[in-house]
Amino acid sequence: RYAAAQESSRTGMPLMRALVLLHPLDQESRESVDEYYFGPDLLVAPVLSAATQRSIHLPEGEWWNYWNGKHYTGPVNIVEDAPLDRIPLYVKSGAILPKIPEDVMTLASVKADAASPIKGLDDRRVYEIYPEANSGQARDVQDFENRHLTLKTSHGTSTLKITGPAAAITLVWRFQQPKQVMLNGHLLTMHPGDASTSVEFAHTANSELSWQQ
Repeated sequence: RYAAAQESSRTGMPLMRALVLLHPLDQESRESVDEYYFGPDLLVAPVLSAATQRSIHLPEGEWWNYWNGKHYTGPVNIVEDAPLDRIPLYVKSGAILPKIPEDVMTLASVKADAASPIKGLDDRRVYEIYPEANSGQARDVQDFENRHLTLKTSHGTSTLKITGPAAAITLVWRFQQPKQVMLNGHLLTMHPGDASTSVEFAHTANSELSWQQ
């Protein structure tokens, strides 16, 4: 959210964006009244009635269900399950989502009160990467600490350049498992999960990662 707010401040684009703002030639996007983009890469479809399903229009592009990794090619209309504890949420193909670790409870620095039982913000940062076709086009992201990430995928090979403040970084590939991952020419250990693969490394000022799809 913070990264999206900074992008809004830089470009003037609102955090919540009606589909028609980005897809003016798509009739169903023009007629949509409750779906919206949140920042540049998330599409939200809130449930506004007493129902456990809702119809959703996904505009042009490649989309991933945030919760289960189901893939869609838009424009397409779907019907999605919407239990009480899970809002329908979709991520644009190739997105990089900056995050902080799940156990952090406040954005106050952990150094402010080391004895507090409330987990504060430390130097750990998380970036989630979503699958992307071999577009050959670079994707640039600036996170909430002005760290710059540039991702490019071409002919099955991806490179990610990270510049900016030092951090203990966890890089997570959701719904995909890359082949060997190199950091500045050195092989990293991968940690496979149920629907993701991750690596951890110490970023100083410049890091360049590469991997095969």
